[in-house]
Amino acid sequence: MAKNTELAYIAGIIDGEGSIGAHGETLGKRNGSYQVNVQVGMTQIGSLDLFVKVFGGRIGLGCKPTSGGKPVYKWRLSARKAANCLEQLTPYLILKREQARDAIALARMNRQRLGKGTSPGYALPVPEDEKIMRREIANRIYQRNFSSNSRCRKWASYGNHGEKR
Repeated sequence: MAKNTELAYIAGIIDGEGSIGAHGETLGKRNGSYQVNVQVGMTQIGSLDLFVKVFGGRIGLGCKPTSGGKPVYKWRLSARKAANCLEQLTPYLILKREQARDAIALARMNRQRLGKGTSPGYALPVPEDEKIMRREIANRIYQRNFSSNSRCRKWASYGNHGEKR
């Protein structure tokens, strides 16, 4: 079990450098299925080693290096592991707490439909009203990611003390 200080440290990095997402339901495949994920990209691989130690997952190279040429390392968890990670981190998250709660709710909906009276790995069909609810939750997660990115672009036009450049 991770120490509270480790969980708080990891939550702080996810708040600042990470993202929480829900992917699925492509055009043509509207079955209500979404996969929750959490990821962090950083130039310092040492911090990400702690993420692997505490939650598992993998570290890989990101697609693009920084503008200064440094490699960007990415840590990622998906599905049940991501939901379990977020359940432990939610008390420590500040900026992404609501996204985490939505992602956990979406993952629980997926778990409730898996394997009930069926062979392992098979999910029961999702009723239309639940598909709509899942879509709304996934859209909220997406919108929160988008709105936080918009704020970053806005602040990029200001100097250190809030003066417009």
